[in-house]
Formats: sequence, C-alpha cells, structure tokens
Amino acid sequence: GTSLGSPAKLEKMLGIVKQHKPKANIIAVVSAFSTETKAEGTTSRLLAAADAAVNAQPSFKDFIDRIEDTHLDIIYSMLKTHTLREEVRNFVSSELKTIRLFCEALQVIRELSPRSHDMIIGCGERLAAGVVAGVLREHGFQGVPVNLSNLWPDGLDTSRVGYHHHAKTAITTTFDSIYKENPDAVPVVTGYLGHIKGGILHGVGRGYSDFTAALVS
Repeated sequence: GTSLGSPAKLEKMLGIVKQHKPKANIIAVVSAFSTETKAEGTTSRLLAAADAAVNAQPSFKDFIDRIEDTHLDIIYSMLKTHTLREEVRNFVSSELKTIRLFCEALQVIRELSPRSHDMIIGCGERLAAGVVAGVLREHGFQGVPVNLSNLWPDGLDTSRVGYHHHAKTAITTTFDSIYKENPDAVPVVTGYLGHIKGGILHGVGRGYSDFTAALVS
C-alpha cells in the first residue's frame, strides 16, 4: 500500500510494468493505498470508521471522507482522459457510498461480525485495484480490475490441511477466464480475497495481500 499511495509511487509502478510486460504476462496484486505510514492508510481508516460506527460516533464519516480525498487526488493527478477519469471516479464514489450506508447501519446494529468486518476491509483493495487498472489504461495497457472478495462464497477454512490447493484452483479458474477474453490483459488483483472463515485477520493476518500474491504466483 505504501508503494502505491501517491502519483510518484504509481509512476514507479508504471515503470515496472513497462519494463516487464513486453516479455511476460504481468499480474499486479495490490494492497489498499497508504501515504507514508500504514496508520494513515486506507485499511486503518476503514477500521477506524467501522469502530466509530459501532460506537455510534458520527466521526466515521470523516474517516471515509479522507479515504475519498486520497483516491480522488490520485485520480485527478494521473488520469487525463475525461471519460476514463469519470469512470474511475464514479467507481470510487460507488464503493464508498456502500461503506457509508453500511456504517450507518452499524450505528443501529452496534456489532460487527467477521464477514462484515471483512467486507469493510476489502473495500481498500477494491478501490486500489480500480484506480491502478485505470492508471494502466491511461498509459496504453489493458488494465483489468479483479475483485477476489467473493472468491469463496461459503468461506475458505485456512485451518484445514491442503486448503491452499483449493485456493489456487479457484484463482487459476479466474485468470483462465480473464486471459481467454483478453490475452493482453494486465489483471490488477485485490490483495483481499474472501470469504475466509472466521475473518481474514484471524484466518490469515494483516499481511493478507502477500498471501494473495503468493497464491497468484
């Protein structure tokens, strides 16, 4: 996330893609954007928003507004094509509208289940995948955002022996479909993948984007 959270860092990402894409297929696995520290990053702000909502504090809106500002700054700096910029901006607004509505519901429910917790966490990676794919398209690559949030609707049990074989099969099927439709695609994959039984932080840990990258490779 700290490798992607500014226009300058995204320019470095573009350099890597330009260097390697002519020689091989590239799949980018992205974390939620962070600026300089994870404490000020998207995931931390999403968790803070959820905590504020559960405790009936209206400050959850401030955390979400900051997330939106971070992503809009990148969109307006990196995307010069009007139609593409509006498409990605609308995507970000739609994702965050869902989170705002969900947090409003949490103010009433006053409880956050593992699955709901994961839904909020996964928003950061969905935002990052959408923006990074847009940046790639702006520069002539066929960036395709890939949302792995619902890869296992019934849940993946990471406590079971051999669970990673099931995980890799599901991921392979996803990419086979993408490349069949577009052989030149550059998939931009959410580091969050789900649903993980018991919640992704319990089943995998905070480094779940690294886990996803290992499975994709």
